[in-house]
Amino acid sequence: DLYKMLEWLNYSTKESDVILTQWTLAPFIYGMSDRNVIATTKVYPSEVDIVGERYADLARFFFSTNEEEALEIAKKYNASYVVVPINFD
Repeated sequence: DLYKMLEWLNYSTKESDVILTQWTLAPFIYGMSDRNVIATTKVYPSEVDIVGERYADLARFFFSTNEEEALEIAKKYNASYVVVPINFD
């Protein structure tokens, strides 16, 4: 399923699109489809402050009970697509 999703992203989205997804899926999306993601598990020391805020925003997005708050987070990063794994709990 992961491969099919990455293949779909390659052929169905623009290189300029931003993908909002969990930070655990983000390295696959960034590395295999060459699409921008909001945060990945790979963090350089100079990026700690920026990535910390992004991790917090992603957590708020995925666990929000407020649709408007989630939409504001997606807009903040100009997200074009949201990828949610099938087994998301």
